[in-house]
Amino acid sequence: MGQGGPAPSVERPSALSFEVASIIPVTEQGGRRGFGNGIRVAADPALVRFRSFSVGELIEYAYDLHWRDQLVNLPSGLGIYDVEARTPFPATNEQERLMVRGLLADRFHFACRAELRDSQIFALLKGKDAKLGAPSPGAIHEIIVEEFKPQLLTFAGNNTSMAELARWLSPMLSRPVVDETGLVGNFSFTLKISPGPRASAPDEPNLPGGFISPQDYVAAVRSLCLTVESRQGKVLFVIVSHVERPSAN
Repeated sequence: MGQGGPAPSVERPSALSFEVASIIPVTEQGGRRGFGNGIRVAADPALVRFRSFSVGELIEYAYDLHWRDQLVNLPSGLGIYDVEARTPFPATNEQERLMVRGLLADRFHFACRAELRDSQIFALLKGKDAKLGAPSPGAIHEIIVEEFKPQLLTFAGNNTSMAELARWLSPMLSRPVVDETGLVGNFSFTLKISPGPRASAPDEPNLPGGFISPQDYVAAVRSLCLTVESRQGKVLFVIVSHVERPSAN
């Protein structure tokens, strides 16, 4: 993202695949967790777990998409799933993504094509002294709601990379966010968001005393001595040509 050149291939090497994978439907009554996003659990380096993931979220993970609008022509009503898959070796994130592509092709009969399009993006940049803590040993990679109070919403980042923070920010800012901090490794941090009173937009979640806007998230990021800069860039779009509900385990 943010780079020129031809659209990357959406094919995956056949040699990279999970040893075994289980896909279990989640009933609508069970609900979604967090703010409607699935949870990627990363406690075992050879076991990939997705909790309450929609098919769209699996595709977004597989193709490293940061923003819902990067996924085009996805049908509705495909369901929500818990997915558990074992890798043949402790895999890198990129190897995991390729294996998830294979899972989508094999079990969801997923097919697509890729396009690079000019689009507005945000770049996540490092300030002079970033206020980031060391990760807790063995902590799950996640950004979760730590505290929910009137006038204050607190998120905790645990064992989280700047690329993961950029990915998390993208739907909040309604635009792809690219990590350009140059910071390597994982960190812990706290984002405190105090929504100001304003007229609500249709896609903004509401809180007692105000509404969260993209500006509130940007202000919270700046409190970590990071910044967000708007610019033009090349963005990967994945256009769905076919997808189904998954085949049985």
